[in-house]
Amino acid sequence: MRPFKRVSFLAALLLATLLAGLSGCASSKPTVAIVEEKPLPHWYLNPPANDHQWLYGTGVGRSVAHARSEALEQLLSQLSISVHASLSVQTQSRQGDQVGYSQQMAHEVRTEIAQIRVGNHQLLEAKELASDRFAVLIRSDRQGFIDALSRDLHEKLDRLHADRSRLERSHILKRYGQLREAHEAHDQMVVTLTILRGLDPAYDARSIEASIGELLDAYAALRESLRFSLNGEGVHTQSMIAALRSGLSEAGYTLSDRTGEGRLHTRVEVQSALSQARGLQIADIILTLEVQDVHQQTIGGNRHTFRLGAERGLDRAIESAASQLERTIEREGILAVLGLEI
Repeated sequence: MRPFKRVSFLAALLLATLLAGLSGCASSKPTVAIVEEKPLPHWYLNPPANDHQWLYGTGVGRSVAHARSEALEQLLSQLSISVHASLSVQTQSRQGDQVGYSQQMAHEVRTEIAQIRVGNHQLLEAKELASDRFAVLIRSDRQGFIDALSRDLHEKLDRLHADRSRLERSHILKRYGQLREAHEAHDQMVVTLTILRGLDPAYDARSIEASIGELLDAYAALRESLRFSLNGEGVHTQSMIAALRSGLSEAGYTLSDRTGEGRLHTRVEVQSALSQARGLQIADIILTLEVQDVHQQTIGGNRHTFRLGAERGLDRAIESAASQLERTIEREGILAVLGLEI
């Protein structure tokens, strides 16, 4: 019996040692402290309302800088809502459905506001919610927005008017190109005016509207006076002239042989040559265009080469070349085909 008791005692001692070791290992594991995120502050949950002087924004981010960026986006989003609420759609200068125009204007206002860079904002509050999470409150001067947008709009109009004066004695295409730029800038300027009125319903935009209207009237008058004429000798030029006339007409340009300051005359010339290649009849057709103003000064021109099969005769090859010219006009535009830079 003694050997059995001795084995039992050793087994018990070994078991106790093992349990003690396991207990020690368990107690040596590091404890993880769970830190609860601090609650959002009152100024974040209930930020000040925008008023006649200040615009406010709140944001949360992984750093103060990131949270500030989020606050700026939120500020601009609120600004967009404010502008839409006071948006008065003016449709007398537009054609089409008023609701469709209102939706288009609202989209353009959102796009324009999203691109505004807020440089005059202040950081009012910042709170660390966790080691990688911060909340901020910012504000920006409403009048600062108005002044910056108004200043940019006036500068753009001043530049357009200065360019117009500088090009007053240039040939008609240069003047037309400058006024077309003003026309294309019109929609963006209308959007900016809409934002200005949304920020300040009492904003006086009469001088800006008059300045924009003057440029648009000048563009309309010059475009009305811009007339194209086409002329070429030989029967093979006629299908090419027809393609060019169609391209000018579809682009909205006036076709007239009447003389005057706005007349642009295009001389059309077609040259062709037949050759053999690998037993096939080939036609090389060269279309030469020269554009002159009323003073017979060359202001544009271009050359187009077509290489086509001529098994059915030269006349059919010319017709195929005219069809290719039509596709080139559709793809590149009639002005590019004529070699005019506007």
